[in-house]
Amino acid sequence: MKKPSDADQESKPKTDNNVQQNPRQTSQDRNPMDLIIDPILTSPYFATFLFWLPFLANDKLRHRIATFLSIYLDLTIAIPTTIICIVFAALYLSYQNRLVDIDLARQTTEQALVRLKEIRSAQISYNNVDAREYQMALENYEYVLRQELDLRYIVPGIKVPNTSHDPLDREEDVAAVQMFLGMRITKEGKLEPFKT
Repeated sequence: MKKPSDADQESKPKTDNNVQQNPRQTSQDRNPMDLIIDPILTSPYFATFLFWLPFLANDKLRHRIATFLSIYLDLTIAIPTTIICIVFAALYLSYQNRLVDIDLARQTTEQALVRLKEIRSAQISYNNVDAREYQMALENYEYVLRQELDLRYIVPGIKVPNTSHDPLDREEDVAAVQMFLGMRITKEGKLEPFKT
């Protein structure tokens, strides 16, 4: 009886793994209705919608709510209150988005610094790193750091509140800015040439 070769044995698990790794079909193979319905069913708002649907569908309840609001709700108070709530909600959402952007910028800055250090270390150790590659890493680090600092300050000198991991507090960044860029980070969130 002929034994399967090593190549056959290696190829078989690979095909099994490929089948296991791709249990879902690609978006081109899927039904168009699935592409529309899946995002709706997996939305975090779908459960809230299902909760309120019976109340909204009840005609008597809708009529009672409308009657209650028309009797007890003073529009001279309700309209300004609604406007104030909308303004505060918009400010809160923009603040939360800003915090997310700052966190992403911080991660990008850290990655750029790690890359810069790797290139500089390779340049010193092996002396086979292109000077252009090091210059590009240096410019990239400076660019992403400036972007992060811009996000952290509403206007120069006024920080976005409750942010963590500020470059001014990160010793690694303070040292890197001085060593690689020959600059320092000011309290206003700007980079300026380092003066000895």
